[in-house]
Amino acid sequence: MPGRATGCAESLAYTAEQDKDGKKSTIEAVLVRKGTTTVSFTATTVSGPVDKRTEDVGAQLKRLN
Repeated sequence: MPGRATGCAESLAYTAEQDKDGKKSTIEAVLVRKGTTTVSFTATTVSGPVDKRTEDVGAQLKRLN
């Protein structure tokens, strides 16, 4: 997810990672503005890397007017 959102006017993406006693958790988020609409997409995992849903984000952005 983080990195790039296409088909929008502006986007902000970030990744936050936590390592507690050797156990990693990750949160990835994208905030997008298209016209006057602002939406956010998040993915969270409590073990290992996040399953990035870039195709889902792109499909939802296409639905915005």
